[in-house]
Amino acid sequence: TKFICVRSGNVLGSSGSVIPIFKNQIKQFSQIGITDLGMTRFFLSIEDAVQLLFKATNNGKGGETYVMNMPSIKIADLAKVLIESSGKKNIEIKEIGVRPGEKLNETLFTECESSRTVYFDNDYFVVLPSTPMPGLQEHYTSSTPVNLKEYSSATKQISNSEVEQMLMKGGFLSWNEN
Repeated sequence: TKFICVRSGNVLGSSGSVIPIFKNQIKQFSQIGITDLGMTRFFLSIEDAVQLLFKATNNGKGGETYVMNMPSIKIADLAKVLIESSGKKNIEIKEIGVRPGEKLNETLFTECESSRTVYFDNDYFVVLPSTPMPGLQEHYTSSTPVNLKEYSSATKQISNSEVEQMLMKGGFLSWNEN
């Protein structure tokens, strides 16, 4: 038995995804409620989430955490792209305030963890445990240590056109569903 962890961002279109919530607000109301205009999150497709699980299962030794290198999006930009794709005019984005415990940005590995995180390849990071495990560190000796202080969604967000491409690829810009 191998115990391997994965960390990911928000899976587009999954249960609890903000996309159907925003689309419903666009259809039903003249505004979208966003907790904070500066809020950012990591996003990935369902296919990418499955690939992350396969990558960890097929390559992990046990005890480590796999993290996918994924795009960060400003939630306000996501809302703007959905509003624009709806064709509706005069949809307002209203800041409603951060809820207790809610963070403005998502962090998938911290500054403390970065000293023991390596690049698995261009698409994945591996966070090694703080307590050495027999054979685990040796398994990743050829991997390059990360040159990031931390991996946070606050660092660099993709452009609105890239957000649009991501949503279009996932089929989330269709407004014909019930």
